[in-house]
Order: sequence, then structure tokens, then C-alpha cells
Amino acid sequence: MLVLGVVVIAAALAGWRLWGGRSEYDGNLMISSARAAPGETVELTFVAGYDHTSMFMLYRMGSSKPSYFLYSASDRGRAEPSWTRAEDVPEGAGFSAIGRTDPGPERVVIPPPVADGEYSVCAVAKVMSCALLTVGR
Repeated sequence: MLVLGVVVIAAALAGWRLWGGRSEYDGNLMISSARAAPGETVELTFVAGYDHTSMFMLYRMGSSKPSYFLYSASDRGRAEPSWTRAEDVPEGAGFSAIGRTDPGPERVVIPPPVADGEYSVCAVAKVMSCALLTVGR
């Protein structure tokens, strides 16, 4: 699973998605609220048996590159959910990601500097799955 995380993050930073540039809204990933404010925490849940990690990508609608990487509190024992701006991660960099199949929830924070608009929250997983999110103050 470590290799999966490295490949997915390197691919995302290079500007392409593993599913051919289109979002997968297949119901494997569900979000607690379709609307959230910057700085707000949302819960992500999964269908039973969906293979995922505790790391997510936030894509602004229409962009082929993620704006942010989101890490749930369960990612490597973090006390609180956290995030990293994608532009702050060197191109070609990778992160480790531990595979899981539990339904969650995974709690992630919407980064405070994120602009209002339409986004996709996508799971770092073997089969990418996304949920729609409107960010607004």
C-alpha cells in the first residue's frame, strides 16, 4: 500500500488522475455535508470493503491538479486532521499511505485559505472515488 500512496501522489502532482482525467462519483466515498466553510471539519465514509487510505485530495472543479492534500486524524496517529497545499509539495514527491477497508468515518478539515467554489474530494485509493463539495463562507 505504501507504493500505491507514492504513485498516486506523484501522479496527482504531475497533473493527471489515475482514472483518465474524469472524476469517479461512484458512491464509494460519501461526505457528511455537500457544503462546508473553510476551516470546517467534514466526515468522509465509505462503503464496506472499499480499499482506501486516510489521505485525500481536494480538486477545484475543472482542474486536473489537486489544490490540497488532506490528512484525517487517523492518518499515522495525528491528533487533528491536517492539510498541505499541493503547490508546496515538490513535483515527483511521494507520501506513504496505509491501506484500510473500514467504513470510517475519516475526519478532514477544509483548509482555511481555500477559495469559495465547487470541489471534488477524492480518496487516495486503488480505485479513485470522489464526492462533490461546495466551499463557501
